Amino acid sequence: MNQFTADIAGILEIAVIAAGLITLYFANKEKSALLKSAAWLMIIGGITVGACTAYWWLKYHSHGHFEHPASMQINVLPSDITHHYYREGTIIEDANPGDMVHPAPRD
Repeated sequence: MNQFTADIAGILEIAVIAAGLITLYFANKEKSALLKSAAWLMIIGGITVGACTAYWWLKYHSHGHFEHPASMQINVLPSDITHHYYREGTIIEDANPGDMVHPAPRD
């Protein structure tokens, strides 16, 4: 699915470039400077975004992100984590590295 998302982005970029070329054709035919500016914006924007998509597609591919159907990340907290509430300025001497420390809740 990840690779198809990148492919869909690529197809949309190609469609924007094609629309820009068609708009440029009509802009030259109508002698419209505003239409010509819009066409070049679509063409340059499509090429720029296409280069960005290609870069990240290759980067994700090299890291193996396309080898799995989905990129879900499941964060599982260890079961031994405890929550402690301390008043501001309390010096914590016996805290374990995995403990989550929060300021005291306000009433």
